[in-house]
Amino acid sequence: MIADTTEERMKAIRAGAAFFTWTSFSHPPAPGTPEPVRFGDMPLDFDCKSDPQVALAELRHLCCSYLPERYGVDSWDMRFFLSGGKGFHAEIPSHLFGMESGHPKLPVIYRRLVQSWADELKLTTVDFSLYCMGKGKMWRIPNIRRPDGRYKVPLSRDDVAYCLFDELWSLGDAPRGS
Repeated sequence: MIADTTEERMKAIRAGAAFFTWTSFSHPPAPGTPEPVRFGDMPLDFDCKSDPQVALAELRHLCCSYLPERYGVDSWDMRFFLSGGKGFHAEIPSHLFGMESGHPKLPVIYRRLVQSWADELKLTTVDFSLYCMGKGKMWRIPNIRRPDGRYKVPLSRDDVAYCLFDELWSLGDAPRGS
């Protein structure tokens, strides 16, 4: 485990890190110790190996329509990514859910909330494996080359809302600024 600071993250990237967990901790999780408080923005992973366009459609529906209309969540506050693999990622800042102070069961809270959205909207591409306890789930770092040569790259809200799938998909061929 490393400290959740920009300096430590950059040092890890220079040393070859390709992933971080999406959670940070008040103290390292260990058997026989109290559960740490977990902190982190809500990750969303939409994957569809057979047709990544379905993942994009579901990301758009949830993040650009449903959440803004139903909860007043501003999609401009979210961060979006082409995963470089089977779909798309989004990150919703924790403060939009009042979770900036963290919670020992943060992954469970996020999972239940995302599950309720998926059930209501009949979403089929959401990857729920992200919401695990323990030391957390690994989350790919943007602009690090994947083994297949593609990249997870940042997307703007306008990219997600308006670009054609083929335009977005081709962005994963090279690193991209934020």
